Amino acid sequence: MIKVRYLVVDSWSVYNVVIGRPTVADLGAVISTLHLTMKYPLGDGMVGVVKADLDMAK
Repeated sequence: MIKVRYLVVDSWSVYNVVIGRPTVADLGAVISTLHLTMKYPLGDGMVGVVKADLDMAK
């Protein structure tokens, strides 16, 4: 588990969340902008996947 400092902003934005490089590195995540996907280790050999919706990303 890692601790992440975050800020909630009541504003219109094209992003749901912005994750900085230090957090991505701490998570051990790999991000593919081509595939709109982020993969990260969960432990015990399991991998978590976050996928974006291409229609929503346009």
